[in-house]
Amino acid sequence: MLRVALFADALGRPRPGELYRSTTSGEGRPLGQADARQRLHAWLEHLDTPARRFHRKYEPADRSNGSNMTVMAGHVFISYARADKDYADRLAEMLTDCGATVWYDHNLASGERWARTIREQISTCAAFIVVMTPEAERSAWVVREINEAERRGKLVLPVLLRGEVFFALSDVHFEDVTSAQLPGLRFLIRLGLLPARGTGLVPVLNGITTNHMGIEVKGPEFLALIEAGSSVPRWRSEIFSTAEDFQSSIAITVQRKDQSSSIPANLGVYEIIIDSPRPRGVPQYRVIFAIDEQGSFRMGHKEIRAD
Repeated sequence: MLRVALFADALGRPRPGELYRSTTSGEGRPLGQADARQRLHAWLEHLDTPARRFHRKYEPADRSNGSNMTVMAGHVFISYARADKDYADRLAEMLTDCGATVWYDHNLASGERWARTIREQISTCAAFIVVMTPEAERSAWVVREINEAERRGKLVLPVLLRGEVFFALSDVHFEDVTSAQLPGLRFLIRLGLLPARGTGLVPVLNGITTNHMGIEVKGPEFLALIEAGSSVPRWRSEIFSTAEDFQSSIAITVQRKDQSSSIPANLGVYEIIIDSPRPRGVPQYRVIFAIDEQGSFRMGHKEIRAD
């Protein structure tokens, strides 16, 4: 994992409340590590971030409670047929890159313990995703899993990969992925990985961003995370970890910058509160920066836990 430190004081020393950061970005999928290294190798200083809650402010007097920030509680369960394992693997990887904890039976052996584990995982999941294909509709296990999820009142999010919508789920909104693409930003919003409402605007023309979107770093300087000229919707995820022992909070200044201007405009300052401060490098958080089709900016996060 590439780790980059941004943000330092005038002498180059880390300030209290700073962190280390690694990066993943994409258009519904991550870019490779080589791309991340190329983009971030020049920024080896210190960056602010992490926590379990975001507090948003646009002016110094505004200390709102972060109602536009969403933290997903619990894991995502993926139900699929064996014939669709490759797609399930890709979906699980994307959701993990977006901060979700994902469970699916890719490494379980069949038997009584298998059935008990599946039932327990459905019982405790925050959302249930089913990959709809003809093979899945014929699978007795997929049918059982859907029935168990509905019986327990879980949020059911079908994705249609091939064939037709399951009759049993015909009244449930589904995501069309029949070109084998991964779900988009709206799906992440429904999962609770991103807030329903945006908190700022990045200019978009004909589906392309006309401004860079990024963060303020040492200097202060502007570091672009999503470049001007990017198609939307577009997201980028980053892993943050503390650089100081027992940090309690960090602030991220999110900005947009016109290509012809040297001065960026603030989209907002996001204060991240660390509920249980720990030694440096121990808490890790996946943070998503996203721009939708209208240019609305959203930011979400999820703590990465070792267990």
